[in-house]
Amino acid sequence: MKVTLGAHSIKIQEKTQQKINVKKSYLHPFFDNKTPANDIMLLELESAAKLNRFVSVHKLPKSYEDVKAKTNCSVSGWGITDNTKRKSSDVLREVNVTIIDRRICKGSKYWGLLITMDMLCAGDADGKKDSCEGDSGGPLICKGELKGIASFGDKNCGDPQKPGVYTRLSEDYILWIRNITKQAEY
Repeated sequence: MKVTLGAHSIKIQEKTQQKINVKKSYLHPFFDNKTPANDIMLLELESAAKLNRFVSVHKLPKSYEDVKAKTNCSVSGWGITDNTKRKSSDVLREVNVTIIDRRICKGSKYWGLLITMDMLCAGDADGKKDSCEGDSGGPLICKGELKGIASFGDKNCGDPQKPGVYTRLSEDYILWIRNITKQAEY
């Protein structure tokens, strides 16, 4: 497995890109692909990335606080942008989404009981803005802070009653991340 950093286009080899092999992957110990829970993985790279204006780090959240409903956030990725064409974007895209109250998202008209306290729902009331297939693993940034990681959504992205779902960087996940990164050799 290899990661590409500093890319705007995934089809064009840009001078800003860094391609680094993955040394080891750390799947969350309670992940089960039969459910969307614990959808988080860390990748240890074979060599350090060169940080510059094209490659930077999203720091872990400073607090474990939940993200309040109606908070404006952004998500980015190279996922599908048109449900009819089902084709991933060639260039990095970013869209603003709004956090949806977890009680609403857990309701029968939305995702139901799939949604846990370690998840966030975010989308658009009109259904025009959402993450989509191919955006998984991308950052959910709220008020300038990394608060979640794109996890799953409906096949027909942008459905206002099936908004994008994100793994929330809760206390348990942040402690797990800190424990793994202390064990990794640098």
